[in-house]
Amino acid sequence: MTLDYGEQARPFLVVTGTSSGIHFSLEGMNALTGGKAKTLGQIEVTARTVALLNCGLLYASATR
Repeated sequence: MTLDYGEQARPFLVVTGTSSGIHFSLEGMNALTGGKAKTLGQIEVTARTVALLNCGLLYASATR
């Protein structure tokens, strides 16, 4: 999935879900917020499902 926050968009591999919201690492949130994770605490993001190629688990046959 890709998470969008403001002008930033970052791919994240989601392994488990929650009943409400998305929980991810401090490092991931810092990547999305420009290092402001601790200051912001919580943020509202837009989540988009993307192809598996975007998560780094699969590789296009042309790139092997």
